[in-house]
Amino acid sequence: MQWRLKQNLDYFYLMNYGRQKAEYYMQLEDDVATTPKYAQTVLNYLQLKEGRPWFSMHFSTLGFIGKLFRSEDVKIITNAILSYYKYKPVDWIFLDVEYSITCSPEYRKEQCIRARDASRVMVSPPQFQHIGKLSSLGGKKQKLKERFFDKSSQKMTRSNPPAKVTSSMPTYYPYTAELGYQKFAFMWFTKASTGDNVTIEFHNPVKVLGVQMISGINPAPLDMFAHDTKLYAQGLDKREQLLGSFSSYGDIVVRMNGTAMTALILRIFSNHTRWVIVGHMEIDYEN
Repeated sequence: MQWRLKQNLDYFYLMNYGRQKAEYYMQLEDDVATTPKYAQTVLNYLQLKEGRPWFSMHFSTLGFIGKLFRSEDVKIITNAILSYYKYKPVDWIFLDVEYSITCSPEYRKEQCIRARDASRVMVSPPQFQHIGKLSSLGGKKQKLKERFFDKSSQKMTRSNPPAKVTSSMPTYYPYTAELGYQKFAFMWFTKASTGDNVTIEFHNPVKVLGVQMISGINPAPLDMFAHDTKLYAQGLDKREQLLGSFSSYGDIVVRMNGTAMTALILRIFSNHTRWVIVGHMEIDYEN
């Protein structure tokens, strides 16, 4: 118990110090493995959610590792740690803070859970894996691992708007364009050539605020879209508007003003010599 008390106080001092040094604060440890593009992924999600209400971004699901906050919000957590450090570990205190700031006393349990989830930005696959096995608590071993670290998950569903997703490119089964859009999975195309496309046709017009795609993720970091791969939006009048091109790092992040659109279209303008893998297919939109 004494060791846990000190750990909580260590968190308190570390977070209070760190929040004064930058705009954002992320909690990490010295014994974690990372994905090859973890920094790019973190920065992309910050850009995707710029100006949007969120309290925490979760780049890992276990404990307190990989949790990112606005520095201005960290003080809420440190105040709670100082009040409850004798009674709970810091990740439990964080859960209490989440419910306290999102759950109204009039809410039912289900409403509280929805409100809490709405304040989170969940990122999958996780970007960090705790690799330490020996706990600082005597005689205890740490056996918990990120089940989907750097992997595709077909069980968890993304919050993208309902849409019909099609592609002219052949895929490595089961990693279709539709799967990568709907689930925390990826799309994996075995051939990408000039004239190919991915079309996301919304069931109803959507006021899109942001779009993100990252190609070249693990297990194939070299399987990226070329820089001349472009993303278009189709408006209510069926006209197409260029939103942007993929970067030399194989990603695209676009912020928009909420203009209603009926579809997003990804167009290929060169022949690719490698397969292409795409993950983190996220659309931020007005509900």
